[in-house]
Amino acid sequence: LYQYQVAWYDVAFSHDLTIDADAPTVSIEHPNAFIPLQAGYVMVASARDATSAIVNVEYSVNGGATWQAATRDEDVWAFAITPTVEGPLTLHVRATDSVGHTSQDGLTVTADGTAPQVSLTVTPGARGAVESLHLTGVATDTLSGVSAVYVTVFDANNAPIDGTQMAQLTSLSGPSNTLVAWEVDYPFAFPPN
Repeated sequence: LYQYQVAWYDVAFSHDLTIDADAPTVSIEHPNAFIPLQAGYVMVASARDATSAIVNVEYSVNGGATWQAATRDEDVWAFAITPTVEGPLTLHVRATDSVGHTSQDGLTVTADGTAPQVSLTVTPGARGAVESLHLTGVATDTLSGVSAVYVTVFDANNAPIDGTQMAQLTSLSGPSNTLVAWEVDYPFAFPPN
C-alpha cells in the first residue's frame, strides 16, 4: 500500500514456487554382467528428478575417489570406460539436480578379454556327406560363458559353402554355460566337390 499523487494504490505480486525436496534417481543401464576388455567401451546411465532438471551426471571407476562428467545424449548420459585387467570392475554414477541434490548408484561388471575356446569333432563317414554335414564339439569360456556357437564351412577356394549356421548348445556346466557341447547339421544347397 502506498500513496502516489494524492491517490492510494494497493499492489500485490505473486510468484509460483516449486519446492524440490527430493533427490534425483540414477542408474547404470547395462543388460548383462560382462563387458569386453577394450578401450572406450561405452556405458549408459539414466537420471531423472520429479521436480527439477538434472544438471550433471558423473561416473567413477575407482570407488568414488575421482569423478568424471558423463555426456548427455537426449534422455541418457553416456560415458566411456577402459578396463585394463580381466575381472570385476565396480562403476559408480551420481546425478545432481538443479537445486544441488545428489544421488548415486553402482554396478559391478566383469571385464572379459579372453575369447572362448572351441573344439570340432567330425563324425566318421562325414567325408561322403551329400545333403548335410553333422558337426559337434565343445566350447568353453571361464569368465562370461558361451552364449552361441556359429559354424561356417568353407570350400577349397576359401569361400563359404552355405552361409553361417547357429549350433544347438547343451550346457555341461549348469546355468553359467562356461562349458557347452554344441552340434549342427550343416546343410549343403549343392553337394560339395
